[in-house]
Amino acid sequence: MIYSIANNSIYKSFKYGVPPHAGLAYGLDRMIMLMVKAESIRDVMAFPKVKDASCLMSEAPNVVDPKQLEELCIQVALPAEESTEE
Repeated sequence: MIYSIANNSIYKSFKYGVPPHAGLAYGLDRMIMLMVKAESIRDVMAFPKVKDASCLMSEAPNVVDPKQLEELCIQVALPAEESTEE
């Protein structure tokens, strides 16, 4: 079975912009973790996230100010609430 690169999800995600390392991350943090025999990669990362993926330094994810959304021309559409009428 021939797999087209155009069907690759990584290729599709690049249409939104490539990461700063162009997708060629070296995994240096993982190699150092193995070299120092650390139990978690967070032990060797400079700015680790906690287990729930929040950032203690920037407090991300957090509520976005409506002025910031307007500045970036982003509109948030919340799903409609379902009524429980019987």
